[in-house]
Amino acid sequence: MNIQPIAEFHLGGPSWYTHAAFVNLGDREALVVSYTDGCVDPGEELFNVESVRPMHLALFELDGTKIWDKTMPNGVLNGIWWFPVVPADLDGDGVEELYLIKNHKGRIFSLNHRVLERWDAYTGECTGSWPWPVPNRMENMSWCYRWYLVSGYVHGKQVLVTSQGTYGSMHLQCWDGDMHKRWELAIGEHDPGPRASHVTPVLDFNGDGVDELFWGERVISLDTGKILMCYAPEYNGHSDAIVPFVDYKTKHWYLYTNREGGDAPGTFRINTYDLQTGKLVWGRIPDTGHIHKGWVATLLDGHRRIAMAQSQHTNLNNPGLQDDLDGYYFYDAITGKDIDYHTPIEAYHLMPVDINGDGYHELVAYDCPQDGTVWDRHGNKIGYVGRGAILSGKLLPGYAGEQLMVRKEGDNSALQIMADLDAVDGDIIKYRYSHPFLDFMQRKMTATGYNSYAAPSI
Repeated sequence: MNIQPIAEFHLGGPSWYTHAAFVNLGDREALVVSYTDGCVDPGEELFNVESVRPMHLALFELDGTKIWDKTMPNGVLNGIWWFPVVPADLDGDGVEELYLIKNHKGRIFSLNHRVLERWDAYTGECTGSWPWPVPNRMENMSWCYRWYLVSGYVHGKQVLVTSQGTYGSMHLQCWDGDMHKRWELAIGEHDPGPRASHVTPVLDFNGDGVDELFWGERVISLDTGKILMCYAPEYNGHSDAIVPFVDYKTKHWYLYTNREGGDAPGTFRINTYDLQTGKLVWGRIPDTGHIHKGWVATLLDGHRRIAMAQSQHTNLNNPGLQDDLDGYYFYDAITGKDIDYHTPIEAYHLMPVDINGDGYHELVAYDCPQDGTVWDRHGNKIGYVGRGAILSGKLLPGYAGEQLMVRKEGDNSALQIMADLDAVDGDIIKYRYSHPFLDFMQRKMTATGYNSYAAPSI
């Protein structure tokens, strides 16, 4: 393994909290980066005024040349739930615009001055502004201030979804290219069925040319807003991770979920469903428990998949709702069979990435003392990629394996894309990237929600 930097981007300040996505400028691609030196969560027990920082947005050529770099107004708080960014070509001219949430005049919690903006990606100039919907303004802060932007395709034409709410009532609006409202969906706090997830997979799961949005454990048509499937109508809680994945042997698709809150007798906390039929394939840990995060990784012989889940519980003596860890679970992703698997560090801090292209995931440490260390699937330390992994996937053309975007060693105001120059793509990784879902989620939907951490599992 020969891991080297293949691109470098110099920001205008520290990049402790960074999200990025790739933007189609028509004749070439660029990179949009939102960055700041801290993050604030809208949760009442999590919001820390000492972490409030100015939010920045920058656009780069892929050779690292900075095109523009803008500082957001003081009313834009730093964090993914306040400031999601999505590139999308709604007008169909072959050039993507940037869509983001802005607050021009209001104070940091203002709802009256919150707007959805459309920017010309190349110039960074605003070309349209619309009031941000606030149908849940009377709910608590953690519920009210979690906002998503999602895009997808309806028979080849791109649409945009704006949404509000995760844990209580949930509201979604879909917009056509002229910002005409295509449909609107409201799910009440006490309506039956699951709440939203922190990830928003977009996938044409039935092959009809229309993308569907996986909103928690619901599947919503981007064409009509109709709920096509609800995997768990009896469950009213929040699904922390939603991961569509494929069995490489049968080419059959599944949906892996894990849940926190919303205890429901007769249900499971960890589930895998048949993606198309909605039938429960297997479930583990009945009724109660806080299952937080999870991934699906190719770690077993024969390119078999492991589904990981973390169990934890809230300790009110910890500041900021820092939960205490109970343990990790490893299952055969297809059968649900217990797997005796041990990771070199806590699995929560490992990102699965196929760096060398052999079809098996390496495990990359992030947000921990071992940040940037790479282990193979057997637990052998095999390399180092740099700290603070931001993106992973086939990020730049012409390179085998999957690359990672990280912070440059010793320079917190610069990002690098790292690649294994000795990588060779095998049949599995070629098959993975033959499906448009993976590339779309890893390159377009990574500056909204927690998609940048979920996409590598696919």
